[in-house]
Amino acid sequence: MLSIRGVSKTYPGGVRALDEVSLEIPAGMFGLLGPNGAGKSTLMRTIATLQQPDAGSIRFDGIDALADPAGIRGTLGYLPQDFGVYPRVSAQAMLEHLAILKGITDARERKARVAALLEQTNLHAVRKKPLGSFSGGMRQRFGIAQALLGDPRLIIVDEPTAGLDPEERVRFHNLLSEIGEDKVVILSTHIVDDVTDLCPRMAILDRGRIVREGEPAALIAELAGRVWRKSIDKSELAAHRARYNVISTHLFAGKTVIHVLSDSPPGDGFEPQAPDLEDVYFTSIHTQERAAA
Repeated sequence: MLSIRGVSKTYPGGVRALDEVSLEIPAGMFGLLGPNGAGKSTLMRTIATLQQPDAGSIRFDGIDALADPAGIRGTLGYLPQDFGVYPRVSAQAMLEHLAILKGITDARERKARVAALLEQTNLHAVRKKPLGSFSGGMRQRFGIAQALLGDPRLIIVDEPTAGLDPEERVRFHNLLSEIGEDKVVILSTHIVDDVTDLCPRMAILDRGRIVREGEPAALIAELAGRVWRKSIDKSELAAHRARYNVISTHLFAGKTVIHVLSDSPPGDGFEPQAPDLEDVYFTSIHTQERAAA
């Protein structure tokens, strides 16, 4: 269990990236969903002991992350949003080097562990190729391989599927689902489908605050009978925003489709819409924005 209580962080210049964030995260996949700039990466870096919070506490399996950062690092696998590689070094050589840095000093054990991770991440066939020749998806799978070195119990992956093509995204999802059964795996993302596909529990972070938390199915069920859709001309959008609680818009076949939140049928050509996690996300963000206005 990862316990985060009252964590706050303000950067120089007065930017409050985290505002009393509290979460209890059990074993399994946990989705942290939020827009860019919501504070997700700040929270991931703080959990990973790369920076100290201004207030609050973080504990994992009895280890105090603030008092004993080395203890947390010994249990941690971390795939940051952006990470560099030595472009001329092969995947196998780099993993073996990182394994030594993580304390796997027995040569036979290290070789076996690296080989197993290359198989698990479907990189064994390209293990001798330089990392600089890898595609974006291959680099992300290499990132997971290095994060799994040392058999960590806490794994953080920050925006792992951004920029991946659909095939690589599916492959990466399958990989994450395999490792997320008996470990705490935090998936930080702004992509709603990542959380929908992978996570039995989730939270939505916006402007440094947790604005929603729970099981995706339960959160979706709370919106049953309250989401309505309508196709309009783009020129009508401003008038509809003024009249209705518009939570999202998207284009379909050249028309603007709007979703509104209403406890009763709004009429005016609106049709009922079965809610999904995207509706939960936009409703939560929209509510937070209105409260801050």
